[in-house]
Amino acid sequence: MTGDALFDDDFTAPVPLGMAIGSAAPGGRQRGGVDVEGVVGVDNGALRIRPLDRPGWGRSGVAYDPVERRPGRVLGVHVLNGHHSSQTYYDAESLKRKLRRWAGNVVKRRTVKPRPQHYENLAAGFFAGPATRRPLAGGHGLVVHAATGDNGELWLAHGSRPLISLRGVLNTPLAFYVLLRPHGAVYYAATLEGDSLLPALPSVRPLAIDPHTARGPLWPAVQQRILGEVGYRVDTRVFRLGVADVPELAEWYTTAHACDPLTGAGPLAAEPAVRGGEWRVLTGSATRTAGGLRAGADGVLARLDPDEPAGLVHVLVRTGLRPSPVRLGWRAGDGGRWELRLGAGGAWLDRVEGAGRTTVASSRRPVLRPAHTHSVQLSDDGTEFSLYVDGRRLFGRSFADSRDGDRAGLVVGVDGPGSRLRELEAHPRAVAAPGWPEPSWPAVPAPGDVVFDDTFDGLPDGVALAGWRTAAGEWERTEGKGQLLAASGGVQVDADVDRPNPGRTLHTVAWPEPGYTDLTVTMTPPGTARGQGHEGRCGLVLWQDDENYVIVNLWLANHFQGGSLSSFYRIGGHEDMYDAVWTLTADMFRWGDPCTLNLRFDGERLVASIDGRPTLYRAITDVYPDAGRLTVNRVGLVANEEWGDDTGTVFHRFTARGRLSGG
Repeated sequence: MTGDALFDDDFTAPVPLGMAIGSAAPGGRQRGGVDVEGVVGVDNGALRIRPLDRPGWGRSGVAYDPVERRPGRVLGVHVLNGHHSSQTYYDAESLKRKLRRWAGNVVKRRTVKPRPQHYENLAAGFFAGPATRRPLAGGHGLVVHAATGDNGELWLAHGSRPLISLRGVLNTPLAFYVLLRPHGAVYYAATLEGDSLLPALPSVRPLAIDPHTARGPLWPAVQQRILGEVGYRVDTRVFRLGVADVPELAEWYTTAHACDPLTGAGPLAAEPAVRGGEWRVLTGSATRTAGGLRAGADGVLARLDPDEPAGLVHVLVRTGLRPSPVRLGWRAGDGGRWELRLGAGGAWLDRVEGAGRTTVASSRRPVLRPAHTHSVQLSDDGTEFSLYVDGRRLFGRSFADSRDGDRAGLVVGVDGPGSRLRELEAHPRAVAAPGWPEPSWPAVPAPGDVVFDDTFDGLPDGVALAGWRTAAGEWERTEGKGQLLAASGGVQVDADVDRPNPGRTLHTVAWPEPGYTDLTVTMTPPGTARGQGHEGRCGLVLWQDDENYVIVNLWLANHFQGGSLSSFYRIGGHEDMYDAVWTLTADMFRWGDPCTLNLRFDGERLVASIDGRPTLYRAITDVYPDAGRLTVNRVGLVANEEWGDDTGTVFHRFTARGRLSGG
């Protein structure tokens, strides 16, 4: 960060639960907010927000004294949400209970309020109050929304309404930034290295632009509405929250690599864009005016060629009484482009190649309204893009398509004088963080040399693994009654649909480096498709002794569309299944397809990844605040019991690495 911090709270000094509101942050600034149930505290270097017994906005969170809006003022928050898919879950009501309820007193029934539904769980940003019940109203911020099997979805304030941004956000730390501009704000985010949606710090991804200016003072804040689901309870951790002024980002275009206000006087091409190079008028003509770019009677189509592809493009469209259709093209090159066409009669997404045009999606819902200013933007990571007008996602979905994803050209067009364009800006897919560029969450060190690489070669077919020595060492069945048997391509859980594995079973080998391990296993869940009755519950175990160990396993269920990565903690002989922490994984792994699970652990915290994508991050003290370090004496393979048992997963390869020398 190159600017001056107004405040920077890194939560170093412990504060008991229920006493965080009113406590002093570094520098003496007082923490405000709300804590109705006494669930907010500070421990182990982070703010802790525990689950509410009665969920709702305006009941738990921290806020700081309000600040004035100023261009270049940035809020940064580094947070580990307890679970992005936190939401209410009510058991289905039986017919007997329904009949009993219907038979009750009519007046009494009319006075009973329906049970609330909570799907938005975390909010962070500049808010209109310290404990608002509508976090996105009157401010600039983020709300995390449960996304069923896709885990989490980021919603961003756009004129007090939600703009649906990224879907499939996993339970790893999130660095989120709100950068104020002369009008509105721009949003950025990052997470762990290797994620497919977001970059790692010190880079961030520009997510969206809110062109609406929130009036009045703005409260920097984090709020929690609900945590957990179906009885599971997990805490949120906030590692840092601060506000700073960054003067070099005070211009309206902030981090854009291509931008032009499209105002002034004279022909469009008479002067270059502020950033991005010279304009090329492809057809027609256009003139810069005080109100924006006005096309001639025959319209205009013009192209700008910045030096890198755009990840976020935004333009304002001001319509007259008879709006002219407008065009926004991107991924443009000599051969073609993607193009969004907007008019009073609808919206069209086209793929333009040479003289040909193919419509990929269309909507007849009116888009351009007379005498109105519209916000038009797109978000594109090179493989998938989404399109928005006034914060509403067009066509009801995003588009997974990588064609021409490396092309950088931008095209704007207006089909007549009835609409004007203003403040075109394009931001790269990743930019330098506007503040706090280093992660505030503790990192798990990178691994070093391979300690063993075991493909289970040499085992006689059908023999039980326990008692045999392989490349990993001498195996023992440390817990449970199940078996791993030598099979073609590895070792297999001795189970099938009619004979599931009999409960949690651990097979382990001795581990020489008690303070660190990096484990990778390649395995194939049983069966070939959902509906065959198979269950997948296999993964890895970090074992200190019978009273202390951590399990991370995949979860595939015959009845559930999607999967999850789950973690279980036995600490000091205590384990509560409802303290398990998991991430919903959609289709990251499937029946009958090999997948790779990596688990990195430093004695205090873990990062688990599926096929190279970080999927779950958690410290043991996030689950049990008073827990000490876990000494890893043994490592191994697990067939776990988690709402059912495994029916025949195959482990193909088991690799372990120690700590990188000097790491």
